[in-house]
Amino acid sequence: MQKKQMPDFTTNRVFKEDGTFEFQCSHDLNIWPWLALHPHDPIYLQTMNFWTPFEAGIARGEYTPEKWTALTETRWELGTSNVGKPVRGVAAPVDENNIGYNISLYDDTNKLVYKLTGKGVIFQNRDFSAWRQSSKDKMAALTMSENFEYAPYELTGAATQSQSFISRLTDGKSAQALVTTENGFLPEHPYLSGSGDHVNATHLHVIGDQFTVMLEGGRTFTSPSGTMTFNRYVELNYPIEIKTNHKADGFIDLSFYQAGKLCAGMSFGYEINET
Repeated sequence: MQKKQMPDFTTNRVFKEDGTFEFQCSHDLNIWPWLALHPHDPIYLQTMNFWTPFEAGIARGEYTPEKWTALTETRWELGTSNVGKPVRGVAAPVDENNIGYNISLYDDTNKLVYKLTGKGVIFQNRDFSAWRQSSKDKMAALTMSENFEYAPYELTGAATQSQSFISRLTDGKSAQALVTTENGFLPEHPYLSGSGDHVNATHLHVIGDQFTVMLEGGRTFTSPSGTMTFNRYVELNYPIEIKTNHKADGFIDLSFYQAGKLCAGMSFGYEINET
């Protein structure tokens, strides 16, 4: 995470004596266009998975907006499909010796929308900007992707062609994806945002979903629960390779590689949506 440039997403924050942190969620579509999506959409889910723990951590004094942090693991659990949009959240106390979060979000009828847990790291003893530039320079030695052939959006479950991030399957169990500084962010993409420094968790979740939709022959799905792990930053403008480690009925385990190095993993259960 970088220094926050946006208005606060959480409001009416209240600390309880037991360390619980309660808050309400913004509903301003002019600031947060992704709020127009269903709350179980991966973009909605993972964007909430950024802002709510980030602002809870700042409110608790765990870190300041000037510090660089990175997510290393996250897990989500969805409520039932008929939930409304989250209007309030509860951040439970976490281990003081670890950077992490445990957040539950509820709609206006008090139904659970989702439960988010995660772990992270703060870069305290490193010139983060110089370190990141060095990583980008190494990638720049490779050839940037030109004329990448994205799969037709009808095959990936994307709403439009510009929102398809993935190629066709190459061998029935792998594919490539490409997120650029243009297609991965506003205004070219209607909902995605981020620091612009790297491919973020939301991008990877969308790619994982699109990959799985293609494996399922174009059938879309809902993922009641899942886990993502992050080993290294994924750079913008360079291809990402997605490989299937394991697939069974209603479950998949994926790995994301870039320049031959394992960057992230994603495993989740899913239920095919009725047509």
